[in-house]
Order: sequence, then structure tokens, then C-alpha cells
Amino acid sequence: MRKECYKMSKKFIAKLSACVLAAACAVSVAACSKEEGGTTDGGDKLYITGSLQALYGEEGGYPQAVIVAKKSFTEQYPAYTNQFIAKLNNADAYLKNAAASEIISSISGKLTEGLTPAFNAKNLTAEVVKNCNVKFIAAQTEKENVKTVLKGMMGANAPETADAFYYTPSEVNEDSATPEKVTVYSPDGAPALALAEMIKENSEIVSYHVVDASTIQTYVNNADETKNADFCILPVNAAAKLLGKGEKYQMLGTVTHGNLFILSKGKTDDFKDGEALKALIGKQVGVVQLPNVPGMVLKMILKKYEIPFLVIENEADAAADKVNLVAISGAAQGGADSRFGAFVVAEPLATLRSSAK
Repeated sequence: MRKECYKMSKKFIAKLSACVLAAACAVSVAACSKEEGGTTDGGDKLYITGSLQALYGEEGGYPQAVIVAKKSFTEQYPAYTNQFIAKLNNADAYLKNAAASEIISSISGKLTEGLTPAFNAKNLTAEVVKNCNVKFIAAQTEKENVKTVLKGMMGANAPETADAFYYTPSEVNEDSATPEKVTVYSPDGAPALALAEMIKENSEIVSYHVVDASTIQTYVNNADETKNADFCILPVNAAAKLLGKGEKYQMLGTVTHGNLFILSKGKTDDFKDGEALKALIGKQVGVVQLPNVPGMVLKMILKKYEIPFLVIENEADAAADKVNLVAISGAAQGGADSRFGAFVVAEPLATLRSSAK
């Protein structure tokens, strides 16, 4: 029976991945869920039952996306750089009060042609904006936090970051030089929200580009430096790995502090601490982008609470004494696959796939 359910689940995911994310959960494997010992108090519905930001244990979450500036730019235009930072400082206040339609309009106008936006009128709610955890914190304030999270996510493979990587604002005269042209790049999704108000201002000298997250690194490592972005938002691990020496770019600060949540079928589940997380031992947890930041953050948290885990690959057997992590696509959050005791996903998918408690 287990094998039959597994085959059904596998086929179900293959079909579901071709559907829109808002498709209703299928019930064809509900019987398998009961026989596998899955929680049934929520049926096939999913509920947000944990926050990786809260589990990290530090107020405000962990450094996830950072904004860097070309060093040659900051040296030539220190006054403009400081003004840019001042505007970033207001990003969270703006997002708290701005209408969703205004935010969407700003960002969508700068999307790479053909790119499907992460946010739209249906999924960008006030709750989603809040959960995206957008707040600018200056580099010198975040220096130790960045080093700590890099070590936590990557262990011995964590890149070293030089002091020169962390930007210190300069005291400059008001009549300092002003650039004629400025380029700003961001991956689509939560990081782009940090630029929404600045994009809305529609400065004549600034060219904003919101691009596919998988391409964002190409805008800081082109051999022809004139083609690289003046300002660019990157995942903290990528920024440290590519630019951590501080020779070509400097980190101005962090702009997002985690937007990852645990979804599960148990309406009364509450993964509020390490002890509660132990309930996932022996179960499979589906993780979006398991090899990247979401997976690294989850592993970091499990290590923090000394909870053993295993990455399941090639349909290997799950371990009864570990949390079993499985890479899944964004469309696999139907809740109908009985193998999974929980999922780890980012906003806006977390809110989109969840049901109100």
C-alpha cells in the first residue's frame, strides 16, 4: 500500500506542477494520508505553523538579502551614495502604508521583459508585505550578524568577508559630484520591495531593473566593469562569495531578513521552538530551493537545536531518527502528498498556499 501511495503521490505532483499555484488540493490520495499516519485535522489544507525567522532566535530575523554598491561609484559619488542609503532607510515605513496596487505598479514597470512577477494583485497583501521582512540595516551594524549567518548556513565553506566589504558612509560636502546615470538591479520577489518607493519617485538619472533571481549575479561579475550595476541586491551568501574582499563592491547594508515559513496540515501545529521542531523527526519536509538559501537556513536552524537531518535524494528511504529534507518545486505545495509532514516555502507562496487558522 505504501508503494502504491507513493506512486500516486509522484504522479500527482507531476500533474500539479503544470497548474497554477492557486489550484485546489486534490483529494485522490487522502486515504493514503490517513494510512501513513498523516495529520488529518486540517484535511488537505495547509496552515502556516512556523517561522524560520522566529526560530533563528534573533529579533528581526537573519540577514538574507543585501545591497551592494560598486566601490568606484561610492568613491566618486559619496554624497549620492549616502542619499541613496537614506532613501533605503525609509523602505519599511513606506511599505507599511503604501497600497498594494502602488507597489505592484512600481515594480512591474521595471521587470525584465517576459518575466512573470512574483507579486500581483491577488497575492500581495499587507500580511505578505509584513512577512517579507523588509528593513534596511547599515553594513557596519550588520557586520557581525552577516558573518554569523554565513557561518551558520555554510559552515567551513563560509567565505571570509574583509572589513573593506562593509561600507562606512563618508562625511562629504553638499556640492559633491552627482552622477549622470545610475543603474540599480534587484531580483524579483521580496528584495525588490525595498526599492518600490525609490522606483515610484521616477528619477531621471536612475535606471531600475528587476530581473530573474537566477541571473542576478551576472550584474556584478561581468569582466567589463562598465557593464556591472552601480547598486545591486544579492543573497547574502552570493554577495559574500563573489564580493567579500571589498575590492570591487561594498555592502551598504541588509534589506531583507527572512521570509521563510513552515506549512503543515496540522491546524494546531506550532513549531515555535527547537523542542517543537523535533516532531518532524522521522517525517519528510519538502523544501523549495533546498540547495540554496531556504535549504541552508533550515539546516542552520536544525543544527542550532541539535536536530539531526538527512537530505533525501533519488527516492532514497527516509530515516526514522532524522528530519528528512526533500527538494520540491514551487508548485508541489498541494498538501495532498502523504509523504510530507511539512513544507518550507517563501512568501508569497506561504500565504497563498495556507488556510486561515
